[in-house]
Amino acid sequence: VEPSDRVSIPPNVLNSLSNEYKSIVNKLSNLFVVGLQKYEGEVGAESIEHRLVKERLVEVGRRVGFEAVPEFSVGDFRLDVAWLDGNEVAYAFEVVISGSLLEALYRLEHVSAGKKVLIVRDEELKRAMERAGSGIKVIPTSLILNGKTHEIIREVIT
Repeated sequence: VEPSDRVSIPPNVLNSLSNEYKSIVNKLSNLFVVGLQKYEGEVGAESIEHRLVKERLVEVGRRVGFEAVPEFSVGDFRLDVAWLDGNEVAYAFEVVISGSLLEALYRLEHVSAGKKVLIVRDEELKRAMERAGSGIKVIPTSLILNGKTHEIIREVIT
């Protein structure tokens, strides 16, 4: 299913569904987008791919026992996703699909976190690895979007 073919489900509608229907939506997650779809060229739009990567990181973080928070505020900026252990940022994530690689690296370099992870488009992987400091792990978006949960966990944690 192409991203533009996915069906938008407003969050309030999803919340009103029975657990049975929520389960169906989760099983068919490649067909649905929670919230309004945003299209390329929209001012201030977050790409569908960017949002899907963040949602997957939140899902995986919760599965391994962290409080996983999208758009986590840290000082003057926000991380795309943070996995919290109590009040501490255990894992800080920045996702770069079409935004600035340097801006994402700046945020990761200036956050206090146990581990720092940069997720980039596959074609940007080499460039990102060359620019990232030794304390930042770089992972391709394809692993997050297409990988099994245990593969994602292994890659992020090791």
